[in-house]
Amino acid sequence: MLVSLDSLSLESPLLVPLFARTSIVPGPNRFRSLDIPVVEAGIIEGRVIRSGGAGVGGVTLTLTDRRNGTRRTLVTFNDGAFYLMGVKPGDYELAVEAQVLDALAVDAEPLRFSLAPTANGIGRSDLELRLKPRF
Repeated sequence: MLVSLDSLSLESPLLVPLFARTSIVPGPNRFRSLDIPVVEAGIIEGRVIRSGGAGVGGVTLTLTDRRNGTRRTLVTFNDGAFYLMGVKPGDYELAVEAQVLDALAVDAEPLRFSLAPTANGIGRSDLELRLKPRF
């Protein structure tokens, strides 16, 4: 018996809701093969800070996959920290949304980076976006 799931259609590869409804009952003295798709994904984390080093909370960020244009949004915590799980290997751009830049009267260069599988997994924890005053 072969059970498969199209994991590419899942919003987060860390969630597999259909397996909760699947049951496999092998007959006595029999073995069954179960094909479970594995999608490599990791986590990104970092901070949004002002020029003085203080974190800025409530900032909306957009993560764009540079290969296919897929976008995901996230918002910083009160201390300016952020994280996002389920990020697949690839080339990305992380930017502060234009409305936030206008509201705070600041500029921020988009951050470009790549994620690739390593011996320690997939992820980046050193991402930092600096907000610079316009005036």
